[in-house]
Amino acid sequence: MECKWSFKVDSVAPTITGASTSATGIYTSKPFTVSASDTGGSGLDSLYVYGGKYTSYQSVGSSVTITGTDWDDLYRFYAKDKASGQSSYYYVNFDQTKPTGKFCNASGNEISGYSSTDFYYEATDNSCGVSYCQYQTPGSSTWVSYVSGSVISRDSTNGTYNFRCVDYCGNTSDTSSIILDTVVPTLTLY
Repeated sequence: MECKWSFKVDSVAPTITGASTSATGIYTSKPFTVSASDTGGSGLDSLYVYGGKYTSYQSVGSSVTITGTDWDDLYRFYAKDKASGQSSYYYVNFDQTKPTGKFCNASGNEISGYSSTDFYYEATDNSCGVSYCQYQTPGSSTWVSYVSGSVISRDSTNGTYNFRCVDYCGNTSDTSSIILDTVVPTLTLY
């Protein structure tokens, strides 16, 4: 009786789509799907995900969809095939939360509504980070670039200044407004 043996050599790691090998990942505020596949011959064992409600790496089959009900977080992924080959690590930065901003005077104290001194707008985002800020000067409807923390001098035009910021996932903050008023009131006696 003749015995025949065969075996497959799988030296090809699984591949992942829908994520990035960059440590900051793909930035998104929309639901997304990450999938894994294996072309090396042994077949995919599983895709693993960590982040949000997945508090440790968990097997999720061949794909997983992160939706609007999941938590904002940096999601991490890797895949294994049945020959114990492992993919690189992949990432997606998921953030549905708007960035925020506040006004501060030159001393760094938060102010609101009005200012008669130098002031600045400070933008923050707790998840993927602030990408850029914009502002409108008094009487203008055009948004122009603004660097968070840049001082608006008390010598600037009096009136309403509007500010907003956008995070790396595309979320835009609410518009914040402050009135610069450096005109000293006058008193007339009758």
